[in-house]
Amino acid sequence: MNILDKKKNSTSFNYYKITTGLYIILTMYSLLVSIYLSIPLLLYGIITNKQGTPLFIALFFSILGYSFTPPFEFDLYRHYESYEYYLQYNEFLYPIKDFYLSFLFLIGKNLSLKKEFLYFISILIYYTSILTVVLKLKKNVPLTGTYFFIIFVLFILNNTVVEITGLRFTTALGFISLFIYYNYIESRKKTSYFFLFLSVLSHFSVIILPIVIILLRLLYKLFNSRLNAIIMIFTSVIAGLYFVEPIVAFAVIGVEKLFNIYIGAETYTSGLWGADRVTLHGFSQTGIMFENIKLGISILIPVIISITFILNKDYGKNELTKLFVACSIIFFIFIPFDTVYLRYQYLLIVTALIIFATKNYKFKYLDGQFIGISMIFLKISMQITVGLLSTYVFYIRGLKFDFINTNLVAVLFNIM
Repeated sequence: MNILDKKKNSTSFNYYKITTGLYIILTMYSLLVSIYLSIPLLLYGIITNKQGTPLFIALFFSILGYSFTPPFEFDLYRHYESYEYYLQYNEFLYPIKDFYLSFLFLIGKNLSLKKEFLYFISILIYYTSILTVVLKLKKNVPLTGTYFFIIFVLFILNNTVVEITGLRFTTALGFISLFIYYNYIESRKKTSYFFLFLSVLSHFSVIILPIVIILLRLLYKLFNSRLNAIIMIFTSVIAGLYFVEPIVAFAVIGVEKLFNIYIGAETYTSGLWGADRVTLHGFSQTGIMFENIKLGISILIPVIISITFILNKDYGKNELTKLFVACSIIFFIFIPFDTVYLRYQYLLIVTALIIFATKNYKFKYLDGQFIGISMIFLKISMQITVGLLSTYVFYIRGLKFDFINTNLVAVLFNIM
């Protein structure tokens, strides 16, 4: 068999097609030498949907992120501090909120791994998960050309290596992406619920998703009605903005006590990341205005996308669009606690991107597809803009751009 399969009468990128075996060998070799050498091969793997590409891209970002030294402001700083304390005293410095971190701490201690492996593994899980979804969509839908490129970029930018420094929620989001794909696109129920279970173990806040699914099944007639769905959307937004803050705060703290598990509820209700976050952090008037604009856009986007789905003639038959609408309605009650609310937006964007990748939402006088994708692009652009003014700058400063040591061999050697 020839290593290069020549495709006749073609002027496309695939004129010479590298076999899967050779692609895997070359990409692994480049990652072992320097991740920067792997970039052309990774791009080729994305375009041609080569086997192993999700893992290779995840390794690329994991190796890049390994060199990051987090400043005090990052959650990763506290995770590293907690891990080193655990190695020394065999107990947790801070209460552990989820099983994911405690499991990593246990593995790391037993294998004598350095603290950087926490971030390395979390990046690996997240990018492998979302890229598996994207490339499966490309193969099975199929997504082609410019539209695939747009969906791919939005998936990548929805949650970056900077956000992954929190470790827990982004890991949960990766598993949720797999749950949504396998459950609603391939109908592989057992596989999908396994990933849903892993997501809840990774970050307790995503317990909201199975709760929404149960509510959707119990109240399916209510959600099947277009009029009822639209009324619930606007009612939930108004309630979230003006009425439910004390009720939701009481309920969230009640859940913590009921399950007898520490989830840090007060931090996200009345604490530094709660309803008075902007005041407690001492934002300037400009900062407060910008935060309000960001929150307003994050409310408007799911409202518009939800209505786009509801107006489609197949709304009642599509379980995934109903899940998006139901999640939006439930998530709106968390608007007063914008840290929690904005975190849930990542889940909505993943869901919306999968929906837009699998179904056309063009109406007679309106292109719902274009509007929805544009809304998501606006949300992600705003997110990146904010990041470039704050955390992204700290992240870039914390990276070590070293051509020689930025490879898989050096990383594994240092971790061990």
